[in-house]
Amino acid sequence: MRALVEMRDNMYALAAPLRRGMTRIGSASKSKTFESALEELRRVMTQQIQQGFVKELHLNTDPYDVLPRIEAITSFEMWDHFIQVQGASRTAVRLHMTVMVLRELQPTG
Repeated sequence: MRALVEMRDNMYALAAPLRRGMTRIGSASKSKTFESALEELRRVMTQQIQQGFVKELHLNTDPYDVLPRIEAITSFEMWDHFIQVQGASRTAVRLHMTVMVLRELQPTG
């Protein structure tokens, strides 16, 4: 789980300037190529969660409720909010994301 958070943090740190720039340019944000690439990235990232947390997801009464929350917790948007809006360090962001994912993976039911 920490590996997932660390991997996403490293990826987001590298991609952040490009991602922010692309979303600020009107034509880029409406680009089919840009949207298609983001959709493929989201699909791959969802697969990472599904493959990395098979056991934990199925310990929950409804694993499909947990998956979208983990996707949101480990999303670029969440990462960027901590960095840009709250002024958190990357170390703090990793800790926040780790704690939130751990809470989601607690068995229910």
